[in-house]
Parts: sequence; structure tokens; C-alpha cells
Amino acid sequence: MYSGDLRDKIRKLKYEGRSGWAMIFGRLRVGWMESHAEQMSGVDHVIGNPTHAGRQPIQHIEAIMDAAYAQDATRRFPLSPPGAHRLVKGAETPGPRPGA
Repeated sequence: MYSGDLRDKIRKLKYEGRSGWAMIFGRLRVGWMESHAEQMSGVDHVIGNPTHAGRQPIQHIEAIMDAAYAQDATRRFPLSPPGAHRLVKGAETPGPRPGA
């Protein structure tokens, strides 16, 4: 699934800092949870795999999770509010492979 247009949009968010895509991916996250509510039963907390604390131009996972929280207006799902305690990643992962 990580190919074509989707890969392009993820890269625009992650490497170019185009933060508008975080809102779209956040809405997709909530949409998935809505359409899979039975799988969400018993889930205590939803977190994202954290972005490295110094990541530039944007901490993309946190931006997506903040957008998902904003999209879940009824608080149906156990998402962390912006600024709440989150996991912290201590090291950066490598960037995209050439040709990837």
C-alpha cells in the first residue's frame, strides 16, 4: 500500500513538512477506528509510534495523532489529547532509501 500517490503524500508530510496532510491522515485514522469499532472494543489507549524528538521539518506522527484527536469530536476513541504524555523516541530513523 505504500506506493504511488499515497507514498507521495506521506513523503510530503514527513520530509517536506506539508502539515495539511496530517489532518487528512488523522481523519483517516478516526475513520478506520469508526469502521472497525468491534476491534477497538477493550482498547485502553491509542498511540502512534513516536517521531524522534528533534525531527525536522515536522514531527509527523504526533501531528497525525493530534489531528485524529481533533477529528474525534465525540471522544469515542481513547486518543491522547495534544500535549498529553506520549512515548518519546530517542534516535532518528534513517531517511528514505534512494529509489524508494
